[in-house]
Amino acid sequence: MFELPAAKYPAPRSGLNYELPVAIQLPHSSCVFLQGDNGAGKTSFLEEVLVPKIHKAYDLLYLAQDIEIQQTTMIATLALLNQPVPDFLPDLITAWIKAATRCQVLILDEIDKYFKKDLDQAMTLSRFSLVLTVSHINLQAPYRSMQHGYALRFQRNHVRTVTLSLEHLW
Repeated sequence: MFELPAAKYPAPRSGLNYELPVAIQLPHSSCVFLQGDNGAGKTSFLEEVLVPKIHKAYDLLYLAQDIEIQQTTMIATLALLNQPVPDFLPDLITAWIKAATRCQVLILDEIDKYFKKDLDQAMTLSRFSLVLTVSHINLQAPYRSMQHGYALRFQRNHVRTVTLSLEHLW
């Protein structure tokens, strides 16, 4: 179970302050959709708050929204593991995720835009303890193999303050 206490979380690099009025407790096999307007601070929250906290307890794989920058790392990693290196970006992403067998947490920041087929079938998402996803595509069906689904909503109240609320979806 991943827990995030109710608190105020500063994000110094982005200059944002996140307010979480109610603690978050995510059981095994949970998928969390980070939802909010462009510029609401979803990626900053991932990078400055969630990733450091998750990384203390779990091995994680984070695919950032600028995935093209990660291509060389994915190719090198697969080559070092003696795995086939696909040419097509969605296939490369899938191969890299499948090669990350030790990871319990998968973070996808606007990655679903590269997939035309079923994400779960491509990546076997249910093998992860926790999947976090940022997407502007309102697409929940590919993540239904996870036992629990949540939406973490971002509401920017002031210039630098973001209030977070968690909604149970399934």
